[in-house]
Amino acid sequence: MTGSGKGSVIWSAIRAMLPALSTGTAQVWAIDPKRMELSYGRPLFAAYADTGETALELLEAAVATMHERAARYAGTKRGHTPSVDDPFIVVVVDEVAFLTAYHPDRDVRRRAENALATLTSQGRSVGLAVLAALQDPRKEVLNLRNLFPDKIALRLDEASQVDMVLGEGARERGANAHLIDPDLPGVAFVRLEGSPAPVRVRAAYVSDDDIDHMTATHTSTTPATDSASSADSAGSAASDGSATDSATSGHTVPLTTLAGSGDGATVASGMAASAGSAPSGDAAGSDAEVGH
Repeated sequence: MTGSGKGSVIWSAIRAMLPALSTGTAQVWAIDPKRMELSYGRPLFAAYADTGETALELLEAAVATMHERAARYAGTKRGHTPSVDDPFIVVVVDEVAFLTAYHPDRDVRRRAENALATLTSQGRSVGLAVLAALQDPRKEVLNLRNLFPDKIALRLDEASQVDMVLGEGARERGANAHLIDPDLPGVAFVRLEGSPAPVRVRAAYVSDDDIDHMTATHTSTTPATDSASSADSAGSAASDGSATDSATSGHTVPLTTLAGSGDGATVASGMAASAGSAPSGDAAGSDAEVGH
């Protein structure tokens, strides 16, 4: 839901990765269809895309990297320690519903969903994780919810949406995300893999100044470069304000850079966050705080 704190959840996760990003043992590949949230910190990302077509290129390049790692590790190892030559990769997708439900090209939607399903079901063992965020948790919008083992529910519209996001029985166990005060952006309920009990938390607010400081002091060791996309100028803005592929050019790094920037793996879980835009201040109260 708009104003619930989704931006701070995403940026808190990125901020927690800063030491690894600076040393090159981790990378963030970012997809930002609205061109508003993640574009502000682009120097931190090893790859960046902001249209449906370039986002699809990024996702399929991540799948190619995953398959290359799996082939290289087959029969030799079951785990991975990240290194500069073999970094952990987190694919961060803001407004994932744009790719899975709202993009006007059916083939883009199909291929994007296939790539996300492949990454979330096979990527963890070879060091690729997905952090995806959306505002509408219905199954027809994101049919891959069960492939995200760790789930975050910020403020939601309806009680029925709680179990949609966190899994069956979450509301009965106290995850009243539909009752979160609108004046407390960043408050959320988290359900981690292997634990049926949801935990109430508070994401730290990450301001523009914080992101400026992050980009000034920490940058990806393989910063993203631009390549203009061939987006059709006939596109239009979606009714919810998110941009479709219109006259504006999208950007991503060349696929050779994407696929060849590291061959390694580590273990991490993907997470799905259901929320809205970044908050205007920290949430108050005694909730456990995340994202320091």
